[in-house]
Amino acid sequence: MTDNYQLITRGFQIMTEILAPYVCQQLEANLGRNWWQQGVLGTLLEHQRRDLPDWGDWGTLVDSLDVARCLILMDVHWNKIFKVELSREHRHWIKELITTRNKWAHKGSSEVTNEDAWRALDTMARLMEKIDTESTEEIRALVRKVRYGTSGVSTSLVQNKVATAVEKDADGGVLAETPRAGLLPWRQVVEPHPDVAAGRYRQAEFAADLAQVVRGTAEVEYQDPVEFFGRTYITEGMEDLLVQALKRVTGQGGEPVVQLKTAFGGGKTHSMLALYHLLRGQSYLEQLPHVQQLLAQAGLDTCPKSKVVALVGTDLNPSKVRRPPTFPGITIRTLWGEIAAQLAEQAGKPELYDLVRKSDRAAVPPGSGTLMELLDACGPCVILIDELVAYARKLYGAQAPMAAGTFDAVLTFVQELTEAVRASKDSMLVAAIPESDIEIG
Repeated sequence: MTDNYQLITRGFQIMTEILAPYVCQQLEANLGRNWWQQGVLGTLLEHQRRDLPDWGDWGTLVDSLDVARCLILMDVHWNKIFKVELSREHRHWIKELITTRNKWAHKGSSEVTNEDAWRALDTMARLMEKIDTESTEEIRALVRKVRYGTSGVSTSLVQNKVATAVEKDADGGVLAETPRAGLLPWRQVVEPHPDVAAGRYRQAEFAADLAQVVRGTAEVEYQDPVEFFGRTYITEGMEDLLVQALKRVTGQGGEPVVQLKTAFGGGKTHSMLALYHLLRGQSYLEQLPHVQQLLAQAGLDTCPKSKVVALVGTDLNPSKVRRPPTFPGITIRTLWGEIAAQLAEQAGKPELYDLVRKSDRAAVPPGSGTLMELLDACGPCVILIDELVAYARKLYGAQAPMAAGTFDAVLTFVQELTEAVRASKDSMLVAAIPESDIEIG
C-alpha cells in the first residue's frame, strides 16, 4: 500500500500549494494589517504555531503554512471568514481532512488501504473544486489512479465498429448464418469494470442528479468531468445540443431555447450534466477526444468559460426562502431571484441582483426586458432548469401564499425568461419537460 500513501502525500502537496495563499489572502482581506499576528499566531495553539515566523514578506509567510495549519485556520475562522464563500459541506470536508491528515502523519505507508486512499483523495477534490478547478483535476487524477488504476479516463472509448460474430453465405439468408468457429464465451472475454469486480457498484449511486453535482456531493462518475465524459456515449442528439450551446455562448448563433422532451430515462439530466461540465471553461477537458470533436464542430480551439445556472425543481422548496452566505443581507424567494443570485455570484457583480430585488421580494415576475438586461450584463451564460414541472406542481392549488409566489406567476416567468433569452446576445435556456403523465407522476 506504499503507492496509496504516496498518492495521499501528493494530494496534500497539491492542496498546500493552493490553500496556503488562499488562506492568507482571506485572512488579510478580513483582518487587515495584523492578519498574521491575529489570524495565525494568535489563533493556533502553541504546538501548532511552532517554527512559524513572527513576521516576514508575503512569500515567507505563505510558504511557512502546511496543509494541517491551513485546514485548522479555515475551521477556526469559519464563521467569520470562510463560510462566506464555502458551503456547510465544505466545513464537513475540512474537519474530515484534519482527521485524515493526522492519521496520515502517524500511520505507516503500509497501512493505507485502497478504500481509505480513495476516500481521502475524493474529499480533497470536493473541497478544492470551489477554490481552484485546475488543482482539483490534479487531485481527481489521483482519485482515478486509486479507483481504476489509471489517472486518465477509466473507460476506453468504444469504436463505432462491432466485430461480426457470425458468417453469412453468399445468399445472406438469416437461416444460413453459422456461428464463427473458435469464439470464446463472453464471460471469458469481457472484464467487468473495477468497481463492479470489487463489489463497490450500487445501482442507486448512478442516478444522475444535477443538484448533487452543483453542490459537489455527487458520485465521482458524475462529479469528475473527465470521468463523466469518459463514460458518456455522445449520442447524435446530445452532440447537437452541445455544439449548439458552444456556438450560442460564443456568439455564433445557435439555438437560444431548448426543451429537452424525451421519455422517462431518456437522458435529460445526463445532457444537462454534459452542458454543466463543458461550458464552465475547464481547459483540461480539451484533451479528451469527445470534447475535441465537439469543439471542432463549433469552430473552437478551447472550451469557452460561461456562467452556468442550475435549478432543480425537486431540490427547491417554494415555501422557504434562501439566504446565501455569499450575499449577506439578500433573501432569495423565487426562481428569478435564484437565477439572478447565481449569475451575480459567478460574474463577480453583486449589483446584478438589484435588477430583480424588488420583484423577488414581491414574488412578481420582473418582465422580459429586465431579464434580458440581466443576461446581457453578466456575459455568456446557460440556464439549466431540471424538473420544472415538479417545482410548479408544489405551487399548484396551494391554500396559503408561498414565498416563491403562485403557480401562475411561475408560468408567466417561464414565458418571460424564454423571450429574454431569445432576445439576448449570448445566453441559452435548457429546460427539461416530462413527456408523459407517467413521468410526471
